Amino acid sequence: MKLFCITILLFFSLIFQAQSQTDKVKAQKLYEEGLKLLDQSQFKEASVKISEAKQADPKTVDESFVEGYIFYKRKEYDDAISAFDTDIKSGKAKPDAYKLLGNCYELKNNKPKAASVYKAGLKAFPKSGVLLMELGITEMFNKNYNKAIEYFERGIKAEPDFAPNYYWAAKLFNQTPEKVWVLMYGETFMNLERNTDRTIDMGILLYEAYKKAFTEKSDTAKHLALTRNWTNTKQKSGTLIKPKMKLSFDEVFTETMSGSKAQKEFNLGILANYRNNFLTDWFNTEQNKQFPNQLFTYLKTIKDQGKFELYNYWLFQEGDQPTMARWIGNNDVKFNEFLKWFSDNPLKVQKEDKLYRGQYW
Repeated sequence: MKLFCITILLFFSLIFQAQSQTDKVKAQKLYEEGLKLLDQSQFKEASVKISEAKQADPKTVDESFVEGYIFYKRKEYDDAISAFDTDIKSGKAKPDAYKLLGNCYELKNNKPKAASVYKAGLKAFPKSGVLLMELGITEMFNKNYNKAIEYFERGIKAEPDFAPNYYWAAKLFNQTPEKVWVLMYGETFMNLERNTDRTIDMGILLYEAYKKAFTEKSDTAKHLALTRNWTNTKQKSGTLIKPKMKLSFDEVFTETMSGSKAQKEFNLGILANYRNNFLTDWFNTEQNKQFPNQLFTYLKTIKDQGKFELYNYWLFQEGDQPTMARWIGNNDVKFNEFLKWFSDNPLKVQKEDKLYRGQYW
């Protein structure tokens, strides 16, 4: 009888634990949906979601953060600062609380205080991609470009699936002659953050970067203008220069991409052919073994599926709209089918297989 009672108690305990876990998952989902609605300033709808989350599991909802977020969206920054301070002092705060608190100080034109908040947050969360991004942006606007790129790349290393660090790194490298990492970071960003205004911006930037590389004179007669790091370069004050690498990914990338530099014209279709040849040569010469690269591995998957041309038209469509308009007229069905496949088969960035310059040093 005693054994039977213990068995019954264990059975109901397991049921309770399973139900509790289900409630937590449900609450987290509702809470995240509520925060997204807050981000869109849909306060009434957000309140409903957050209330439902609290009913499912009260511990999931960070009320001080929610209060601060509402004040922040309403541009009531002093009240937002008070709420975020309370949240941080409670010990329950997450990186976004530090981010938004710092943003409040920036919007009140107190940039030194904002930077100190981001640094305090980074001390609490040393692998936070969003806080590393904020510090990178701060340094970028202070024209400390090497420090800025250090923060962005630390963010990429720490949270490789957090897209904005790739965006800012690409934008910053675009102000330098080092276009290889504009292309690498920019394309990775577009795969991680699709169909936003920033995606459109980056598509245009990438197309123009390729166009300039193919049409401008480079430091060597046979190579595209993608890098100037063919010899050791001295550090110059206030400039962004790539550290010396043991193996130069930049040179091998440029050498392989330059193999097709024959045509004088340039448009989206020609660029798609160049990139197709590049990818074929990269894997045929086994550069993937010397320079493991998750983006190129993903592109090879697309190519093996016979969809690489379609992918390139998606990637660069905003950069060459006339060519895209002519092409889509004959390929709209295939393109829509590709978009469905593309949505179902995204780039998955793994922490053990990152994509940043430091992996090749």
